[in-house]
Amino acid sequence: METFKKALKDYFVFEGKDVLYIKNEKHRLREACAAEDCPWLIFTYWNSASRCFQVKTLIDEHTCARDYGSNMADRGWVASKLIKRLLIHPDLKPRQAIDHMIEEYNVQLNYRMIARALKVAREMVIGNAWAQYGKVRDYLSEIHQSNPRSTALMEIIPQPEALPLFDRLYISLNASNKSFIQSCRPLIGRDGYFLKGYYGRQLLSAVGQDANNNFFVIAYDVVPNECKDTWKWFLTLLQDDLGLVTQHGWNFISDQQKGLELAIKKVMPNAHHRNCVLHIWKNFIKHFKDQQTKQMVWEAARCTTFQEFNACMEKMKKINLGAWEYLQRFDPALWTKAYFSHGPKVDNITNNMCEVWNAKIIEYRGKPILTMCEDLRCYLMRKMATHKKKLESYSGQLAPVQQKKL
Repeated sequence: METFKKALKDYFVFEGKDVLYIKNEKHRLREACAAEDCPWLIFTYWNSASRCFQVKTLIDEHTCARDYGSNMADRGWVASKLIKRLLIHPDLKPRQAIDHMIEEYNVQLNYRMIARALKVAREMVIGNAWAQYGKVRDYLSEIHQSNPRSTALMEIIPQPEALPLFDRLYISLNASNKSFIQSCRPLIGRDGYFLKGYYGRQLLSAVGQDANNNFFVIAYDVVPNECKDTWKWFLTLLQDDLGLVTQHGWNFISDQQKGLELAIKKVMPNAHHRNCVLHIWKNFIKHFKDQQTKQMVWEAARCTTFQEFNACMEKMKKINLGAWEYLQRFDPALWTKAYFSHGPKVDNITNNMCEVWNAKIIEYRGKPILTMCEDLRCYLMRKMATHKKKLESYSGQLAPVQQKKL
């Protein structure tokens, strides 16, 4: 009977008619067109002899006008029709959904109705955001079972007379840790990204770079906001997974996130740290607009010797004293190659590896927490498998991108 009701609902919406239930029982259904004097009628019942539902009466004739707002197009029906559309267009907006329903089903719906139906459909596709927080511990346990020696943990906020509240989680897969330590350059980029779901929060990430200049994700966590406390928590766990800075000589690069500098000094006081020059430059050009001065920031950042850097800065001092004084606020070891640590053998002056990672995961950042974490994990697995397959047929002693330069 439920299948028949769904088919009948589709029919009424497509035809643009309103329905009137005369009899709506478990084994009997009599429906008529709600329009006055319209003869359309159907009667269906359970035929015990043939063991199926049977249409006994059907007057298939409408004398009423079409209505583009059928009462059968309720929230559940609309949500069921939007699911396929959401699978193709995850960021579907209410206005777009309204146009889709008019084009595909010839039915007009108001904004509030379509917004609620879209929310229901999105929960059917990606899960309920509130309910998933209650399953975080189970998800982290599954990570421990499927990826032994991985770090996957969470913290909660106890409530005296209620269920505890989720506070933060941290995930670092053992395979990623081992691969980074054994095969990647000792430079780690750190960045934070806003999550676009109903409950907000931020995603903090640690991203490295492999020998072929591809970004390599080491760890990520979900925290309430970006501050000294959350960065300190993240860096402490990251150091536990990767080992001490003094042991491996890790270097870091970031975009001057809130609280990050203080957290680094507390957790990793001996770590060499760089600031992304692009971030410095964007703040610089807010004060200094001339093209020559803007270009000289990059020239100074790319200098590889002390003499070259000092000469570049003296040139800037003569051209624009204010610009020179602005850059004097930054320790040269934070933004120019000439003062970088020689240990990592990496001369990156921008945090592009984190920016690329951010661009790849934009579509995941609006999903509920477990759906997002699982999508991130699966994406990283696919990425590793793709790179492995490409290198299986490669026989050079150096990475392809380095060999190509030579």
